[in-house]
Amino acid sequence: MIRVNLLSPEKKDVPGGAPEPGALTEEKKGGKISTPSAVAAGLLTVGIIGLLYITQAKTLEDKTNLLNDMNAKKTTLKNVENTLAELEAAKNDLTRKVGLINKLRSQQQSTVKMMDAVSNALPEWVWLTSLGFSGNRLSLAGKAIHNNLIADFINNLKASNSFSDVQFQGSTKQNQAGVDVFNFTLNCTYVEVEEKPAEKETTKSTSTNKAG
Repeated sequence: MIRVNLLSPEKKDVPGGAPEPGALTEEKKGGKISTPSAVAAGLLTVGIIGLLYITQAKTLEDKTNLLNDMNAKKTTLKNVENTLAELEAAKNDLTRKVGLINKLRSQQQSTVKMMDAVSNALPEWVWLTSLGFSGNRLSLAGKAIHNNLIADFINNLKASNSFSDVQFQGSTKQNQAGVDVFNFTLNCTYVEVEEKPAEKETTKSTSTNKAG
Protein backbone atom coordinates (compact mmCIF):
# COMPACT_ATOMS: atom_id res chain seq x y z
CA MET A 1 0.00 0.00 0.00
CA ILE A 2 1.32 3.46 -0.86
CA ARG A 3 0.81 6.40 1.68
CA VAL A 4 0.94 10.04 0.73
CA ASN A 5 1.84 12.52 3.51
CA LEU A 6 -0.30 15.65 2.92
CA LEU A 7 1.09 17.53 5.94
CA SER A 8 3.81 20.16 5.60
CA PRO A 9 7.15 18.56 5.50
CA GLU A 10 9.26 19.07 8.57
CA LYS A 11 12.02 21.59 8.49
CA LYS A 12 15.32 20.13 7.95
CA ASP A 13 18.49 21.44 9.34
CA VAL A 14 20.73 22.93 6.71
CA PRO A 15 24.21 21.62 6.88
CA GLY A 16 26.91 24.06 7.95
CA GLY A 17 24.57 26.18 10.07
CA ALA A 18 23.40 28.25 7.08
CA PRO A 19 20.22 30.17 7.80
CA GLU A 20 17.02 29.19 6.25
CA PRO A 21 15.82 31.22 3.25
CA GLY A 22 12.89 32.76 5.15
CA ALA A 23 15.04 33.90 8.02
CA LEU A 24 17.50 35.58 5.66
CA THR A 25 14.71 37.55 4.03
CA GLU A 26 13.40 38.83 7.37
CA GLU A 27 16.89 39.88 8.47
CA LYS A 28 17.41 41.93 5.33
CA LYS A 29 14.10 43.66 5.84
CA GLY A 30 15.05 44.59 9.42
CA GLY A 31 18.25 46.43 8.27
CA LYS A 32 16.45 49.03 6.11
CA ILE A 33 15.69 52.70 7.49
CA SER A 34 12.01 53.36 7.54
CA THR A 35 10.57 56.40 5.69
CA PRO A 36 9.02 58.07 8.82
CA SER A 37 12.41 58.01 10.58
CA ALA A 38 14.10 59.65 7.60
CA VAL A 39 11.42 62.34 7.44
CA ALA A 40 11.68 62.97 11.17
CA ALA A 41 15.47 63.28 10.96
CA GLY A 42 15.20 65.69 8.03
CA LEU A 43 12.65 67.82 9.85
CA LEU A 44 14.87 67.89 12.94
CA THR A 45 17.85 68.98 10.86
CA VAL A 46 15.83 71.68 9.15
CA GLY A 47 14.51 72.83 12.54
CA ILE A 48 18.01 73.07 14.01
CA ILE A 49 19.25 75.00 10.97
CA GLY A 50 16.23 77.31 11.15
CA LEU A 51 16.77 77.89 14.86
CA LEU A 52 20.44 78.71 14.28
CA TYR A 53 19.50 81.08 11.46
CA ILE A 54 16.91 82.86 13.60
CA THR A 55 19.40 83.13 16.49
CA GLN A 56 22.15 84.48 14.26
CA ALA A 57 19.72 86.88 12.58
CA LYS A 58 18.55 88.15 15.97
CA THR A 59 22.15 88.60 17.14
CA LEU A 60 23.03 90.44 13.94
CA GLU A 61 19.97 92.67 14.30
CA ASP A 62 20.87 93.46 17.92
CA LYS A 63 24.43 94.33 16.96
CA THR A 64 23.20 96.44 14.05
CA ASN A 65 20.81 98.32 16.35
CA LEU A 66 23.61 98.82 18.89
CA LEU A 67 25.89 100.15 16.18
CA ASN A 68 23.16 102.52 14.96
CA ASP A 69 22.57 103.74 18.51
CA MET A 70 26.28 104.34 19.01
CA ASN A 71 26.50 106.24 15.71
CA ALA A 72 23.45 108.30 16.69
CA LYS A 73 25.01 109.11 20.08
CA LYS A 74 28.29 109.96 18.38
CA THR A 75 26.48 112.33 16.03
CA THR A 76 24.62 113.88 18.97
CA LEU A 77 27.86 114.36 20.92
CA LYS A 78 29.49 115.89 17.86
CA ASN A 79 26.60 118.33 17.53
CA VAL A 80 26.88 119.17 21.22
CA GLU A 81 30.63 119.77 20.85
CA ASN A 82 30.01 122.04 17.87
CA THR A 83 27.34 123.94 19.80
CA LEU A 84 29.64 124.34 22.81
CA ALA A 85 32.44 125.55 20.54
CA GLU A 86 30.09 128.12 18.98
CA LEU A 87 28.92 129.29 22.41
CA GLU A 88 32.53 129.56 23.62
CA ALA A 89 33.46 131.60 20.54
CA ALA A 90 30.43 133.85 21.05
CA LYS A 91 31.35 134.27 24.73
CA ASN A 92 34.94 135.19 23.88
CA ASP A 93 33.76 137.66 21.24
CA LEU A 94 31.30 139.23 23.69
CA THR A 95 33.99 139.45 26.38
CA ARG A 96 36.33 141.12 23.90
CA LYS A 97 33.65 143.63 22.89
CA VAL A 98 32.78 144.41 26.51
CA GLY A 99 36.46 144.91 27.28
CA LEU A 100 36.82 147.23 24.30
CA ILE A 101 33.76 149.22 25.33
CA ASN A 102 35.05 149.55 28.88
CA LYS A 103 38.45 150.59 27.56
CA LEU A 104 36.92 153.22 25.28
CA ARG A 105 34.72 154.44 28.09
CA SER A 106 37.73 154.71 30.38
CA GLN A 107 39.70 156.54 27.69
CA GLN A 108 36.75 158.82 27.06
CA GLN A 109 36.53 159.71 30.74
CA SER A 110 40.29 160.25 30.86
CA THR A 111 40.12 162.43 27.75
CA VAL A 112 37.37 164.58 29.27
CA LYS A 113 39.39 165.02 32.47
CA MET A 114 42.53 165.80 30.47
CA MET A 115 40.80 168.43 28.35
CA ASP A 116 39.32 169.97 31.46
CA ALA A 117 42.78 170.15 33.09
CA VAL A 118 44.30 171.75 29.98
CA SER A 119 41.48 174.28 29.82
CA ASN A 120 41.98 175.22 33.45
CA ALA A 121 45.70 175.83 32.82
CA LEU A 122 45.11 178.22 29.88
CA PRO A 123 45.65 181.92 30.73
CA GLU A 124 43.61 184.71 29.13
CA TRP A 125 44.55 185.50 25.50
CA VAL A 126 46.02 182.04 25.00
CA TRP A 127 44.16 179.49 22.94
CA LEU A 128 44.93 176.10 21.43
CA THR A 129 44.90 175.36 17.72
CA SER A 130 45.54 171.63 17.93
CA LEU A 131 45.88 168.88 20.49
CA GLY A 132 47.06 165.35 19.90
CA PHE A 133 47.90 162.52 22.24
CA SER A 134 49.37 159.05 22.11
CA GLY A 135 48.67 157.19 25.30
CA ASN A 136 49.20 159.79 28.03
CA ARG A 137 51.63 161.91 26.01
CA LEU A 138 50.19 165.20 24.70
CA SER A 139 51.30 167.43 21.83
CA LEU A 140 49.90 170.97 22.10
CA ALA A 141 49.96 173.82 19.60
CA GLY A 142 48.46 177.25 20.16
CA LYS A 143 48.62 180.99 19.84
CA ALA A 144 49.20 183.78 22.32
CA ILE A 145 49.46 187.52 22.03
CA HIS A 146 52.67 187.56 24.08
CA ASN A 147 55.47 185.18 25.00
CA ASN A 148 54.90 185.91 28.70
CA LEU A 149 51.43 184.37 28.39
CA ILE A 150 52.99 181.22 26.91
CA ALA A 151 55.32 181.08 29.91
CA ASP A 152 52.33 181.43 32.24
CA PHE A 153 50.62 178.53 30.47
CA ILE A 154 53.71 176.34 30.87
CA ASN A 155 53.98 177.25 34.57
CA ASN A 156 50.30 176.44 35.09
CA LEU A 157 50.80 173.00 33.50
CA LYS A 158 53.84 172.30 35.67
CA ALA A 159 52.06 173.49 38.82
CA SER A 160 49.11 171.25 38.06
CA ASN A 161 49.01 167.72 39.47
CA SER A 162 47.64 166.55 36.14
CA PHE A 163 50.75 167.12 33.98
CA SER A 164 54.43 166.29 34.13
CA ASP A 165 57.51 166.47 31.91
CA VAL A 166 56.38 169.69 30.22
CA GLN A 167 58.71 170.45 27.28
CA PHE A 168 58.49 173.77 25.40
CA GLN A 169 59.28 173.27 21.68
CA GLY A 170 59.54 176.98 20.77
CA SER A 171 57.45 179.81 19.36
CA THR A 172 57.34 181.92 16.21
CA LYS A 173 56.09 185.46 15.81
CA GLN A 174 53.46 186.16 13.17
CA ASN A 175 51.57 189.30 12.27
CA GLN A 176 47.86 188.80 11.81
CA ALA A 177 45.67 191.78 10.86
CA GLY A 178 48.22 194.17 12.27
CA VAL A 179 48.58 192.28 15.55
CA ASP A 180 51.62 190.25 16.57
CA VAL A 181 50.70 186.67 17.46
CA PHE A 182 53.07 184.03 18.80
CA ASN A 183 52.58 180.45 17.62
CA PHE A 184 53.93 177.86 20.05
CA THR A 185 54.20 174.11 20.49
CA LEU A 186 54.90 172.02 23.57
CA ASN A 187 54.68 168.45 24.84
CA CYS A 188 53.67 167.07 28.22
CA THR A 189 52.47 163.91 29.95
CA TYR A 190 49.01 163.65 31.43
CA VAL A 191 48.83 162.14 34.90
CA GLU A 192 45.34 161.11 35.91
CA VAL A 193 44.64 162.02 39.51
CA GLU A 194 42.55 159.50 41.41
CA GLU A 195 39.58 161.12 43.04
CA LYS A 196 38.66 160.20 46.57
CA PRO A 197 35.29 158.48 46.86
CA ALA A 198 32.57 160.87 47.93
CA GLU A 199 31.14 158.24 50.29
CA LYS A 200 34.22 158.38 52.50
CA GLU A 201 33.97 162.16 52.77
CA THR A 202 30.28 161.89 53.62
CA THR A 203 30.98 159.22 56.24
CA LYS A 204 33.76 161.34 57.73
CA SER A 205 31.51 164.39 57.84
CA THR A 206 28.75 162.38 59.49
CA SER A 207 31.16 161.02 62.08
CA THR A 208 32.39 164.54 62.85
CA ASN A 209 28.84 165.80 63.33
CA LYS A 210 28.07 162.93 65.72
CA ALA A 211 31.22 163.62 67.68
CA GLY A 212 30.28 167.30 67.96
